Amino acid sequence: MFIRYSALLKVSEKTVIKIAEKLQDKYQRRPKLDYFLQAVLGLLYLAEHKTIEQLAEEFGPSVGSTHNYIKLVQEVLAEMLPNHLTDLVGALREHKETVLDGTFLFFANCYNSGFYSGKPRKTGVNVQFLTNLQGEVIWFSPCLPGATHDTKAARIFDIAGAAAEAGAVVFADKGYVGADVDALGQQHNTICFMSRIYRNTDAEVKNMNRQISKVRRVVETPFSRLKNWGILKKCRMNVKGGLHRIDRMLRAVVSLHLLEEKSW
Repeated sequence: MFIRYSALLKVSEKTVIKIAEKLQDKYQRRPKLDYFLQAVLGLLYLAEHKTIEQLAEEFGPSVGSTHNYIKLVQEVLAEMLPNHLTDLVGALREHKETVLDGTFLFFANCYNSGFYSGKPRKTGVNVQFLTNLQGEVIWFSPCLPGATHDTKAARIFDIAGAAAEAGAVVFADKGYVGADVDALGQQHNTICFMSRIYRNTDAEVKNMNRQISKVRRVVETPFSRLKNWGILKKCRMNVKGGLHRIDRMLRAVVSLHLLEEKSW
């Protein structure tokens, strides 16, 4: 079989075939573009983040059809995502010690109110991640507007209350101070705030800083590895259709990362 763009696509042929089979099961009638090429088209959008116009010109269908093919590939990948990655209480019950941190995803077309973040001075969305102490992602949140602070995000998803229910401890940085209040306003001690000390430089403090950095590092690495996928570096999606479109895209990227058996 002739594989278009096989040299440029950062995804294995095994993954492309698996997605093509899922597309074939999902369709009620045979489309104009071959299932395999549809999968390649959608994966080029996620991995390389080529524009819809570029993909339409290279593969042949109209811009509208190309958009629909990309949407279908994302839906298929999102459906293949393991359910436990979106179950906060289940993740905390299984892992009694976890690390929490948020990341900012830059979106070039997020000019709506509430999507501008003063820290990176860019527009985008806020996503919360939980990892175990080995650095494996065990839960990630739906997307929130980029102006949402990490403390507010933790309260929205009631991470403190879920940790109290599961009997777990969540390690976080000082950006989450005040987040250990559940949705009912009850104070919990389930979020442990870890921050490096800079004022004192003796050997004991340096050793403490190393231990804190070692714990916090495990949640930073998955961010950088996920952002190797082109669409998460600088996405051009428009959020006017709703944050659920970005949630679907993020689930598709995480699912693709797992299908490729890439490490966290």
